[in-house]
Amino acid sequence: MIDRFAIASLAAMYAFFPLYGTFTAFAPHPPTAPLVSRGIAIGIAAVLLLAMIGVVVGAVRRRRERPPAFRIWLWANVGATYLGAVLGFDPPVGIGLATVIGGMVAAHFTLLGYYRERGTAPAVYLALLGSGLAASLVAIAFIVLKRPADLYAFNHGRAVGPFLNPNEFAEYLLVYLGAAAGLAMVKRGSGIGAFATLCTIVGGVAFALTFSRWGLVAAGIGIAAFAIAVRPRRGLGIAAGTFAAALALNVGLAATHHEPQDTFSRSVAWQAGLATWLHFPLTGVGPLAFERLYPVMRAPDAPGPNTPIAFDPHDLPLSILAETGLVGLAAFVVSLGTFLVRLPALARGAPAEHRTLAFSLFAGVVAVAVHMLLNSASIAFGLFIQFTALAFAAATWGFEGHAA
Repeated sequence: MIDRFAIASLAAMYAFFPLYGTFTAFAPHPPTAPLVSRGIAIGIAAVLLLAMIGVVVGAVRRRRERPPAFRIWLWANVGATYLGAVLGFDPPVGIGLATVIGGMVAAHFTLLGYYRERGTAPAVYLALLGSGLAASLVAIAFIVLKRPADLYAFNHGRAVGPFLNPNEFAEYLLVYLGAAAGLAMVKRGSGIGAFATLCTIVGGVAFALTFSRWGLVAAGIGIAAFAIAVRPRRGLGIAAGTFAAALALNVGLAATHHEPQDTFSRSVAWQAGLATWLHFPLTGVGPLAFERLYPVMRAPDAPGPNTPIAFDPHDLPLSILAETGLVGLAAFVVSLGTFLVRLPALARGAPAEHRTLAFSLFAGVVAVAVHMLLNSASIAFGLFIQFTALAFAAATWGFEGHAA
């Protein structure tokens, strides 16, 4: 019974990503009307808390399945976030975020611990694919109907669905499409393979409708990484063609759906983020506390504190520096570097199907790593923590984990 609870909680953790945006119902001054009522958001938060309890239980029960080196660096991120929270300007919020990150780390290790149990992999992938498909369909419907009107106007006709903004939606779709496309390739001819193909097509349409300029570049680099890893001889040609196509779409289409002042606003956010870090270099101002100091750190002619630019520095490494300092950035960089080195080494000696699925997930993580250089999506940590577990599991056991 406890193991079933842990597996169900694990599936829920992978299905929850599109629902994080519903927590805007708790924001004091959201730029647009929340998609759900505060009561529904409280219910979603309660289910998420229950799922986190389940994966913590699972991680403890299967603790011998953890890869030691990656375990150390993932927990270092949690520790750095707690440290920044305790020493920062908004400890309750920071501690809450650190606890959520801890739950995601528990999901990472629970996946590795239970992956070889019969039914675990299908449950996780179906939950992940189903929630992403629903989010993509909602986002496409919103664009077609131009509803809600305030959301459509605020985002300049860009797809956002239940997420906080189009760039966050694009970042999620980068790893989502890595999982869906990889599963579609290795499970061709099966029911789950057909479902994954459908999810890839619909998710691809939704991604195009985000009109994310840097997202297109990140997607091109992710596809290039996959091509080079799977087919080293032809990969460079595929990579060059993909990157050129992404740039062409960027210039010809995506740029028409952006506020002209976006580029200026981002540079202002970077300046404020750098100034914040220079004042608090070691442990930062605390997780999600950037907006509290933005009125002081911004340039005199910069947008005011009630604009979206005030919420974060619009660059994840800079956000980590500003909010958790050098301690937090060191933990994250080493974690990312460990994954980028260990996953290819693990996948290259694996069977063909394992390798294809693992490198497709790897490409999604690479794309997110590129995307976060110009964006600071709130779900980036969760995507990295949980999808790296899927990539490690795929490289080691493939999709049919119970048969390994």
